[in-house]
Amino acid sequence: MSAWEAKVELRLEADDLNAEQRADLVAKLGCPESELTDRLARIASAAYSDYMEMILGIPMPFRAEEVKERRLLHLLRRYTAVGVLLTENEIAAMFQVNEQEARRLLRNVRARYHAELDSRVKAAAKQILESARPVENNFRVQVTSSNLLDALRSTVTSRAPNLDQIAKVRGSAALYDIPPDTYAKLCEAYGAAGVTSK
Repeated sequence: MSAWEAKVELRLEADDLNAEQRADLVAKLGCPESELTDRLARIASAAYSDYMEMILGIPMPFRAEEVKERRLLHLLRRYTAVGVLLTENEIAAMFQVNEQEARRLLRNVRARYHAELDSRVKAAAKQILESARPVENNFRVQVTSSNLLDALRSTVTSRAPNLDQIAKVRGSAALYDIPPDTYAKLCEAYGAAGVTSK
């Protein structure tokens, strides 16, 4: 929390939403209705920090794309849990853009604010690796974020270019197989407690 950020108790009521709007928000935020008020409060917290920067004279971006990047950064700081990245699907739903634009937006935020977001990328990658399950001669993982997949593949390319790359499971939407040697190298790189093959 920055020095200028005060502790504020935020009470948010979603009573002004009709049933259709509530259902739409629940679908877009991917949460049960019982969590909607909490999710909206976290979004309001992100908006609060965005406005405080403006009021305190922190230079604001001029281009529309940079405004989106700054908003996404605030959401990553205030909406998501520590060590978690929003997926491209979540970003697409919240920003009303297609998945390709969401992918580019997250990639740009990661590039611009990498010092702050690298720890989130590492934590998310570690979680993916620790959730792997042995399948035949590989370790199978589910990766729903193209940015995280790029980070994992980039690590293989830079740290172990002689090893086989992560491969998509044919016919699946988000399943990938990692060869054992590559998996071991990735676990080492991200400090993950690797699962053992049977």
